[in-house]
Amino acid sequence: MRINKKNINKLKNRIKATRQELESNQLRTLKRMIPKNRIEHICCEENYQYRRRILTPKATILHMIGAALSREGSFQSSWHNIGQFGQSDILSKARKRLPTKIWNNLNQWIKDAIDQEFGEKAKWRGHRVIGVDGTCVSMSDEVELSERYGKSKSKFGLSRFPIAQMVFAFTLKTRVTVAHQIGAYKLSEQELLRRMYAQMKNGDLIIGDRHFAGANLYVEYRQHGLEFITRTHQCLKIDRLKRVKEYSKRDFIVELPLMP
Repeated sequence: MRINKKNINKLKNRIKATRQELESNQLRTLKRMIPKNRIEHICCEENYQYRRRILTPKATILHMIGAALSREGSFQSSWHNIGQFGQSDILSKARKRLPTKIWNNLNQWIKDAIDQEFGEKAKWRGHRVIGVDGTCVSMSDEVELSERYGKSKSKFGLSRFPIAQMVFAFTLKTRVTVAHQIGAYKLSEQELLRRMYAQMKNGDLIIGDRHFAGANLYVEYRQHGLEFITRTHQCLKIDRLKRVKEYSKRDFIVELPLMP
């Protein structure tokens, strides 16, 4: 079979033009915030080599963020935003090709850039204030997901769908997530928080509800150089503690002994 070089060159030019369109039209503001050379630098750091496809790592990342920001929350809606139709399947394939480490490194770069931009303005009395909270998320009933995350149990039996436990740590000033963990439903929120200690900084002030209260957790916070403010644990007997200073009947300072 004879190969027509002229047609091949036309095809290459058309692919190149499509690639440029995808990289330029989607999320122009975000494109200025995440330079192309930064994504390429991260790919080089992770030794991720890729062919010059229509959807480069940069285009894939922009479209995935676009899908997250769109009202429908789908690849199809992200694709429609630039006037393309019926191509969401190639976005899904491009996502599978992109290593998780690329996302992790990009996420870390964004967090560092925001920290540098806000600096001391994002702190309270020299402390970076970190809110922590947990939630659960259900997912499609697939065997792999059920084996990895499990299902909840009740008096009516197992839940219909697999459920994952999630905990997020985020700065209250900028609302930027500094760390997160996803695990099996049977894992506690406290255990997932423990996995995030290494991603927090010395002097960070943790704000949490009763799930993150307790003498054992307070000891761990101090061991990792973290300050904390939480709701009172339901098992703590406030009246038995020594009051250091009292402002009113329900506003006072007590001394809480912590044993490592």
